Amino acid sequence: MSMIDIHAAALEEVNEAYHEFLLRYNAINLTVYGFVEGKDDPSFYRSVIDRFLPDNWSVALFVSGNRKKVLDTEAAFDWT
Repeated sequence: MSMIDIHAAALEEVNEAYHEFLLRYNAINLTVYGFVEGKDDPSFYRSVIDRFLPDNWSVALFVSGNRKKVLDTEAAFDWT
């Protein structure tokens, strides 16, 4: 296995979007947080979500990379 293969495999295991969320999350901010699949998705979903939010709220969307990573992110949260 080459170093490129090892690096690619390691990137598949890391959930970058979840870690970015943990760095940016603030319980006091009036922000709706979400995870999307691709790099073009935030602009679409932000426009849809913004229509339903009060003026003082914002949207923070994190690109996960694919559907599996979005689902893995949801599973990583402790919802209790």
